[in-house]
Amino acid sequence: MKIFLDDLTIFNDMSTHLKKFRKCFLKCKEYGINLNSEKCAFMVFSRTTSRFIVSKESKTLNPKKIKILVKMSMPKTPQEIQVFNGMTQCYRCFIKASVMALITKLLRKAEMFEWIVKCQTTWEDIKNRYIQVTILIIPT
Repeated sequence: MKIFLDDLTIFNDMSTHLKKFRKCFLKCKEYGINLNSEKCAFMVFSRTTSRFIVSKESKTLNPKKIKILVKMSMPKTPQEIQVFNGMTQCYRCFIKASVMALITKLLRKAEMFEWIVKCQTTWEDIKNRYIQVTILIIPT
């Protein structure tokens, strides 16, 4: 059996970089985790992942992904809400759960799926939060 690690990012200053690389790679070897060398980038100052653009200074949303989220139409079924939730899952730590509460409430089996004006307002607010954020900071 082979285990592949999808995303691994190591940030630190150059004086300790190689030492931490070695420690990380030894752990991967110890647990039988394989890295695909064609997908690896070493000693870079900025990196675009599927969801973020990461640099020493900041972590910003990948504009291509945000464009897809913002273009999503109003959900008509619980399954469409689940699709949106899945696409935004990795960004959830930047938007408080209380903001999504009204919409995720529609996923409950006991709730009837009824898209009211308040749901639409919340939907637009969530999408606008993704547009407006430039540098991500986890809210306290």
